[in-house]
Amino acid sequence: MSYQEEMERFVQMPARTKAKRIRQSRGEPGRRRDLITKHAKYAEAGVREYWIVDIEAETVVVCDFEHESLPKICGFAAPVPVGIWGGDCLVDFSSILARL
Repeated sequence: MSYQEEMERFVQMPARTKAKRIRQSRGEPGRRRDLITKHAKYAEAGVREYWIVDIEAETVVVCDFEHESLPKICGFAAPVPVGIWGGDCLVDFSSILARL
C-alpha cells in the first residue's frame, strides 16, 4: 500500500479509531517516527503543513512545508496559528486541554 493510500484510509477512519492510532504513536519510537519518518513521507506526498501535538508536554511542533521553514515548537499558553491559512485561523490548545 502506498503512503498516499494509507493516508486516505486514515482520513476515512472513524474518530475513535484515529484517536486509538494516535495514542499508539506515543513514546520514543512513535516520536522518532513522527519527527523523522513521517516528516520525510509527508514532504514527499505534498502535505503543506502538519502538527505533532504532545498533550503531556503541552507542546505543538508545527512543520510548515509550504513556506519551507524549520519546524516550530509552540506551547499551549497561546493560540497556534494555522500557517496554510495565513495565520487567520488559530487553535487554542489550552481550551481543548481543559475539555479533556
